[in-house]
Amino acid sequence: MWHDMLLESGDKRWSGYTACGLPEHKLSMLYKELPRDIVIADWQYGYNKAAPEDPEPEWPTSKFFNKEKFDVLVCPWLNENGIISLGRMAEKEKLTGILETTWHISHCSNFQTIFNIAANAGWNPSKASGSNTASRLAATMHTRQIEWDMDIVDYEKTGWNQYQMDPGHHPHPVF
Repeated sequence: MWHDMLLESGDKRWSGYTACGLPEHKLSMLYKELPRDIVIADWQYGYNKAAPEDPEPEWPTSKFFNKEKFDVLVCPWLNENGIISLGRMAEKEKLTGILETTWHISHCSNFQTIFNIAANAGWNPSKASGSNTASRLAATMHTRQIEWDMDIVDYEKTGWNQYQMDPGHHPHPVF
């Protein structure tokens, strides 16, 4: 279950983090009535790290639901610093794990980048870092298959490059 509507946006505890509930929704106490076998998916996309010495975010929303005895998945998106930070926090707080989100058709290297970084942040968060060329290249041959499973079937909109090989209908010569 996505977390955002269970937290009121004006609550100072969530300032700077994703909380979309409004007082008129009357959902801020609903979490108390929910069965604890629901997995809370806490999507947090931002982390504007200006300098290397800047402290990592606190990520209070994930910690809140964990304290309330829910299994919690951290759910980053395109922000590399955020993916790595959320992975580290999930390990430290012993959360259920990380669920990398994709909200649009991925037809460029962003998919590879976030897939790779999220995998590193999930499996080895204490050593997670930015792009790793070797693992990115190892995954490229299966990227099209992953995206086909996502019902993205237009060849040019899947994979690492527009074409893995020239299909013969480009305006340039085939060698």
